[in-house]
Amino acid sequence: MSFLPLFTTSMDQLRQHTAEIRKGIREANGIPGVVVENFLSPDECAEILRGVYILEPYWRRGTYDGDFILGRSWYTAIDNREIMDYFDEAPFFNQLIHDSFPELIEKIMVFVRTLTNQEEVQIRPGWAGPGITIFRPPSCTAETGGSCHIDYDGISKRMVDVPEGLEMFSFMLPISMPEDAAGLYVWPEIYQRFHHKRYFDEILDPEGERFTIPYSVGNLLGIHSLRVHQIEPFDGDIDRVVVTFHLGKLDGKWIVWF
Repeated sequence: MSFLPLFTTSMDQLRQHTAEIRKGIREANGIPGVVVENFLSPDECAEILRGVYILEPYWRRGTYDGDFILGRSWYTAIDNREIMDYFDEAPFFNQLIHDSFPELIEKIMVFVRTLTNQEEVQIRPGWAGPGITIFRPPSCTAETGGSCHIDYDGISKRMVDVPEGLEMFSFMLPISMPEDAAGLYVWPEIYQRFHHKRYFDEILDPEGERFTIPYSVGNLLGIHSLRVHQIEPFDGDIDRVVVTFHLGKLDGKWIVWF
C-alpha cells in the first residue's frame, strides 16, 4: 500500500500557505491534497455524530443500498433522478443543517474564507450546502468501495474537458470511521480520458499507480475535484460518516455547494 505525501497544516497556520496550497493542489504534479489537522476535536465530532443519528428520519437515500445523505447532494440527485427534488429541498436542508450544527457550518465558512482570502464566500445560490454522507456496513460501498470517479458536480462539461486553471476542490471531514480502512484511493491524474455514462462521465479504468489517503476523525482533507479517486472498502460495525462539500471559483466568485 502506497501513501501520498500531503500538505499538512492547521487552522492557525493556514493563512500563511493559502496560495501555495491552492496552486499545488490544482497542478497535476503538485501536492495531491491538503490535511487540516484537528479541524474538529474528538468531543466536537462525537456531538455532531449524535446529532446525525437524531436526524435519521431526514436522511435521504444515496446511490446504493446502505448509503445515505443528511442534506442534498448533486451526485445522488443525478443517480436517483431527483434533480427537481434537489433544488426544491435544498433550502430546507441547508436550514436544517445550519440550525442543527451551527458551529460546524461556521468553522467550514471560516475555513473557506481563509483559504480563498475572501471576506465573503457564500453557499451557491439555489444549491445545497455542506452535507453529511453516511455509509453503513455491509453496504455495497463498504464491501466493494465507491465508484472510481472525478467530482464535477454542478460544473459544465466544457470545464472538465479544459480543466487548466480550474479551481474546484472537494473537502471531506470524517466524524466517524470504521476501524478497518475507509480511506480514499487516489490516482496521480488530475484528469484523464473518461467514458460517457448516462448523465455524467465516470472514469472506469484509471491508469497508473493507485495511492491511499488515510482518513482520520476530525481532520479535514481536501483534493482537487478532478483528481481521480475512490472510496476505499471497509469492514466492521461502525458507520463511515463524513461531512462533505465542494469549493469552487465559478464566474469569478468563490462558492460552496454539494
